[in-house]
Amino acid sequence: MRKAMVQTLLVLAMIISISGCEQQTGRPQSATTEEKTGKEMTQHMVTGGESSKETADAKKAVIVKDAQVSMQPADKVKETSEELMVADFDAGEKPNNIGGNFGAWDKDPADFSQGATESFDSKNRYGSKGFSMKIDYDVDSQNPAYNGFWMFLQDLDASEYDNLAFQVKGDSEEGYTTVFKVELKNANRQVGRYYVTNVTDQWQEIVIPLVDFKGITDLSSLTEFVIVFEDRIASNKDGAIYIDNIKFTKNK
Repeated sequence: MRKAMVQTLLVLAMIISISGCEQQTGRPQSATTEEKTGKEMTQHMVTGGESSKETADAKKAVIVKDAQVSMQPADKVKETSEELMVADFDAGEKPNNIGGNFGAWDKDPADFSQGATESFDSKNRYGSKGFSMKIDYDVDSQNPAYNGFWMFLQDLDASEYDNLAFQVKGDSEEGYTTVFKVELKNANRQVGRYYVTNVTDQWQEIVIPLVDFKGITDLSSLTEFVIVFEDRIASNKDGAIYIDNIKFTKNK
């Protein structure tokens, strides 16, 4: 009987031992699962970070590409500029767009029967903003009379341009001359002359080929732009004209 009890105790011990092993084995399996899950989450986060970086790099590449594309027209415009604006008068103050002063001039300031004055005008401007330049002139005198408007060109190199252009109109209320002279002067004291005709009381663009300015051969150092009203040719000896957007242009 004692032998039987010993055998019974041995069997019970074996059962307890097996059960304990199963419990110990179960815990590590559970921990391993948790560790595996944690590793998978960590791996996903890392992978997601790499994907985000790749996405960010891709977006950055697209942005850079778009920026390069958007810059091309600006560079092209800069390289193929067709005009140089000298004076648009939009600021309503001096100097002009290239830093030059301007104003009216008289042949004989002591002769009060003749003269010219300049003023900014927003009512008769060309376009929807800014000002035009109004030039009031009077060459109705018993003495020889001429006067007009001058503008410094700051030794401008206009050799790469083909034309001088500007907008002009006469004042329908005060009257105006339909013809006046335009001069270009350079640092060598050459003076080029051209007569503008057919001025009306409506804005029109005057385009003068630079080769048509008689008397000037060097356009690399222009010093002055001048408008001249002369008593001998003015169709109306007392009146006013408006000018705007004085510029040099290239032929298209």
